[in-house]
Parts: sequence; structure tokens; C-alpha cells
Amino acid sequence: AVANNTPLYLSEISPAHRRGRYTSLSNVMEDLGFALIAWVSFAFSYVAGQTSWRLIFACQYVGSVILMYGVYVLPSSPRWLALKDRGEDSLKVLANLHGASPGWESKKEGFASLTGLQLSDESDPLVRFEAAQIHDTVQEEYALASKSSWLELLRPGPNLRRFALALVLPGIQQFTGINAITYCESMPRALSWVVN
Repeated sequence: AVANNTPLYLSEISPAHRRGRYTSLSNVMEDLGFALIAWVSFAFSYVAGQTSWRLIFACQYVGSVILMYGVYVLPSSPRWLALKDRGEDSLKVLANLHGASPGWESKKEGFASLTGLQLSDESDPLVRFEAAQIHDTVQEEYALASKSSWLELLRPGPNLRRFALALVLPGIQQFTGINAITYCESMPRALSWVVN
């Protein structure tokens, strides 16, 4: 569940001008991870005995441990904080994400020239604008939520079409057989110890 929410989290914490790049990078890294584990599985298929599948199984824990550690280290989503009526905390998170602590002020120009990032604080107009934008969006969603229901997804119109696409497209993707190719390509070799 955490990995599936990564693109959403990235879109919430990223600066607007880099949001698409970071979200796309998340998808690219996921695909590279699939390719890497396929090659690792192929390499371990030549290991004799039960060690082969145990090593493949153990490799999955590396990314999971890093991801679980990140859940506790990464800041809360500014949007989630705003939804929980914690606007000041949301503003602090935005300032930290788009800048740094006051101790960085002396290094601001050097940091900006090295990374291309601009440091900011809670009084920065961009941080204030983004916090106000999040607050306004949350208020608008609360107002709309009182007027709508989940049944609107099933009534004829554009929402029904979107809902149907959201359900049908992942199903069609699964019917291509990609999971059989991805997960089972090296299974005969990895499980050859059963036959032998």
C-alpha cells in the first residue's frame, strides 16, 4: 500500500514546476526495479538447491526495509495536515520542503548554485501561496462533499465513464499476461531443485 501511494505523495510534496518530473521518475524507478529483480532472479536460478529461491525472496526485503524506514523519516503530507486542520504544521512542512532551516541562510547562494533549488522559509511568498492554495482546495472539497455522494459515480455522465475506465484499464492490462512473463520467466530454473 505504501508503494502505491508514492506517486501521490511525490505530487503533494514536489514544487509545481517539477511535479510531473518527480512523479514520472517514480514510475521509471519502479520499472527499473522490475527489470533488476528479473535479472537477479535469472542469476539466482543457477544457484543449486533451495538457496536460489531463498536469496530471491531475501532480495525483496531490501527495498521494503528502506521504504518502511522512509515512512517514519519523511515529513507528513502538507495536504493531509490541512485536511486534519493543522494549517501551521502544513506551512512548516512546505517551508522545509521548499527551503531549509534558518542555519542555512549563510549558505543560501552556494546551495542554490549547486542544486538549482531556492531556500525559503514560512514567510516566503511561494510557500504562503502554496499553503493558501492547499487550504482553499481542502475547503472546496469539504463544500462539495456535503453536496455529493458515492452514487454519483454510477449515474450516467462523465463520472460514470471515468469510473468505468478506472476499473477496466487495469483489468485489461492484467489480461495481457505481463505477470506471467514477469514473475514466471525464471521459475522453471529456480524450482528445478524440486525435479532433481
